[in-house]
Amino acid sequence: MADERFRPSQIDPEAQRQAEEDAPSIADGPLPQRGRSRLFSDDISQKSGNYIFTFGFPGSGKTTFHSFLTRYIMEEGPFKTEFLNKLGDGESDYDINRMVTTWKNEWREGRFPEPTPVGDDQIRELSFEVTPFQGVRTPLQFTFLEVSGEMLQAVLPTENQDPSLSRILRGLLENSNINLSLMLILNPDVHNNDELFLNFLNYMDNNLDFDIRERASLGILISKPQDALRTLKELRSGYDSVAELRGEYCEDFVEQFAKSTYRIWYDWPNPKKKMIGRLHLGEIEFDGEKYRLTNPDYASIGQIFGWVYHQFTGRKLGPTPLQRMLRWIKS
Repeated sequence: MADERFRPSQIDPEAQRQAEEDAPSIADGPLPQRGRSRLFSDDISQKSGNYIFTFGFPGSGKTTFHSFLTRYIMEEGPFKTEFLNKLGDGESDYDINRMVTTWKNEWREGRFPEPTPVGDDQIRELSFEVTPFQGVRTPLQFTFLEVSGEMLQAVLPTENQDPSLSRILRGLLENSNINLSLMLILNPDVHNNDELFLNFLNYMDNNLDFDIRERASLGILISKPQDALRTLKELRSGYDSVAELRGEYCEDFVEQFAKSTYRIWYDWPNPKKKMIGRLHLGEIEFDGEKYRLTNPDYASIGQIFGWVYHQFTGRKLGPTPLQRMLRWIKS
């Protein structure tokens, strides 16, 4: 059952342009402490580290992915997870605490998270250090950005505006000191995902002085996999007996549903730095008012995080070969 929060809204380009003009900027003076994005606190060109940049239309499931990933690494997975909320000036940014606390309360009640507001000052930079309890104990420090889909779809050209991105996001992408993992959220209810992703890549080709394909890993996540499976059955015969969208069927869906996106993924230079997966959350029910997650399933998000961990550390989660051998000997 699909979550109606994933459904994209129709954005008025003129209203979006006005919203971006009205958004506070550095030149406008200091932002209120509580509303400040961590990206305003430092020179973007001086940042480094591991970043997940999730890209998709409004309502595609970006915040759902981030919040469910946070729930997994903090509550469900075999990890010790800590906030990294110290700023360069020695102060602490408690936005991450506020946001994670809100997400935890929403998921505890089975509610889906609220969408991210529009504006540069609403961008949030959430950083974690995750240390596995078992197997390889290499800690991973990584950051993801909470950005509204309305801001991301500015890469689509309109009659009155060329493709663009917020100066914050462009500055982040231009920073060659950052290890970047691009996550494209493919929404099966939206038929112009291809246009968004193709224009995003073209924008980077035209505005970066290096080839993003050589530096970044690329993941494609399919939101609402049951809806995606129904669409795949409509697009191609031979899937009538398939009960779940998983494994090779995920790649089949992307190939049929988002042909240009699939070619981008297929042509990514390093096969070890790309993946296609489903964003399966568990059992979802409609309570007469809203959709709620009644029985969470962490298998998919665990596999996604395992891939992210491998991209940034070069190591795989789980027991080492020696540990597996010792377990086998003891069994």
